[in-house]
Amino acid sequence: MTLNISNSAFLNGHVFAATLRSLISTLVVLIVAMVIGFRPQATVAGWGLAFLLIFCFTFAFTWVSVLVGLIAKSPETATLFTVLITLLPYLSSGFVPTETMPRPLAIFAEYQPMSPIIHSLRGLLLNLKDTTLISAFSWCGGIVVVSWFLARMLYQKRLR
Repeated sequence: MTLNISNSAFLNGHVFAATLRSLISTLVVLIVAMVIGFRPQATVAGWGLAFLLIFCFTFAFTWVSVLVGLIAKSPETATLFTVLITLLPYLSSGFVPTETMPRPLAIFAEYQPMSPIIHSLRGLLLNLKDTTLISAFSWCGGIVVVSWFLARMLYQKRLR
């Protein structure tokens, strides 16, 4: 006799476990950053919002990873996604102001999810005035909704 569970429970469990592993990795990186000299100025509320944003970002891109894994024909193809996600912060305004970028790159940097996420985390941890927090959470929420829906749809299709 087996326990009857929803078809999406497997995906949900995988995503939450992967998100937890990523949060632990992020905590290790933050601790190392503080050991080598990073001194955050965040308030308690700032730390809470920063943690929530990191969770939302990790959760969103884990769902995107699941979606890519369901679409990919091979593990090598799915791994290519990691390279593309790794490039997004470098193509954002997180390192260089968009005013100094070539116009096509500046437009891309202004309208991609990493820019508001990076600026929001920087603002929260350094206790700076930041106006991109709503945009950062909106990007994360939109990515979760779209990738969750598509991943569930593809998973259901594979089960049939």
